[in-house]
Amino acid sequence: MSILNNSNCSAISDPSAQLVDEKFIADLFNLDASMIQTISYANNPTSNLSIIRLKLLPTYPVCPACGAKPHIKGYTTLSINHSTLTNKKLILKYLQRRYLCPSCMNSYFPPNPFSNDGSRQSVLTHINILEDLKSPCVTMTEIARKHNVSSTTVANIFDVHVNISRRKLPKYLCVDEVYAFKSNESKYVCVFLDYKNKCPVEILPSRHSKELSGFFSSIPKEEREQVMVFSSDMWESYQRMAKIYL
Repeated sequence: MSILNNSNCSAISDPSAQLVDEKFIADLFNLDASMIQTISYANNPTSNLSIIRLKLLPTYPVCPACGAKPHIKGYTTLSINHSTLTNKKLILKYLQRRYLCPSCMNSYFPPNPFSNDGSRQSVLTHINILEDLKSPCVTMTEIARKHNVSSTTVANIFDVHVNISRRKLPKYLCVDEVYAFKSNESKYVCVFLDYKNKCPVEILPSRHSKELSGFFSSIPKEEREQVMVFSSDMWESYQRMAKIYL
């Protein structure tokens, strides 16, 4: 099995590209080298972009609907951003098989070893980004640049995987809205602030009564009774929630 520059990649290929041995590629993607069927490598030093095209040996996973052995129906190419190489952008072109069950005619894809369903980023990229997000000295923009993704992608990965618990309600509680984004529900986020310590308590995706009511009703009455001062503007929902819950 040889690793050659794929003719389909000629538009981005480096004429002087070196051959890459399959053990190196297998280690790069945490694969068993014996499972690799075909692989090719292309490099464009001008755009600092590398592309690896990969097809694994068929596994014929049994039909999840009836348990019968399937046939190969066809192939789909998945383009997955992979941050194994942080000094350049690396795209993995994974040729994924689609199987067809001859018994019940159910068609399906086997588990993807590189990324979660529907994600264009590899699992390793998610892990590396989350590790970098632990540092208080770097911004999302810097992390995005390092892993060759957008700042929005970094923010989305953070939102999906990180669940930060709220702080306890303080004695002096302030609330206000901040323009953050435009969604179908609201273009403002609602920020609760500990006035004395000048730190956020919680951030809600909108300032609507339904969101505020869900927030306050989830907090034990004993904790809500510790709030002595509530400060807000004259937004009706804030006033109503204070009367009901505080």
